[in-house]
Amino acid sequence: MKKLFILASIIISFSFAPEVPKDYDKVITDAWHSGKTLPIKIGAKYQPNIINGIKNDNGYNILVDIAHQCSFAYLWGIQPTLQREGYRTVSSQASLNTVLDPNGKCRVRIPFDTKNKIYPFAWYPNFEYNVVITQQTDASSPSYTPKEQKALVEYVENGGGLVILGSTIKKEEIKD
Repeated sequence: MKKLFILASIIISFSFAPEVPKDYDKVITDAWHSGKTLPIKIGAKYQPNIINGIKNDNGYNILVDIAHQCSFAYLWGIQPTLQREGYRTVSSQASLNTVLDPNGKCRVRIPFDTKNKIYPFAWYPNFEYNVVITQQTDASSPSYTPKEQKALVEYVENGGGLVILGSTIKKEEIKD
């Protein structure tokens, strides 16, 4: 009877599991052309290049937060510099609390066909970060929400590193 129950459980599990397309190539190419985001079940099969191609990989994952401020020099300067030093970097425009959630997911470009430069969007399990770098050098940039503040405090209390890039703000630039 126990074996029958286990077999029935397996059959039920498979019958209710989300269907994964058999023709990945067509589904992925269609998503690339339409701008649709692929499901996490497909995205997880294609590890993003940012993790794969690092020379002298030192094993550290760095989140470059661009949700609060994004300058050309910050976005395109800091990541290549860190990658040359062996750090894996990922930038994100999502709220920090969602990106730091260990059970969450993030929207990334996956390296489906690097020869033809096909990098469709896909949901991917959140990375585990060693360091978060965030920039707040403009008083008119979006503030950190209470949820983001709480997530950052918990992240640091649990051993995560935090680098905050800032600058001096003139009195007249300070928001109430």
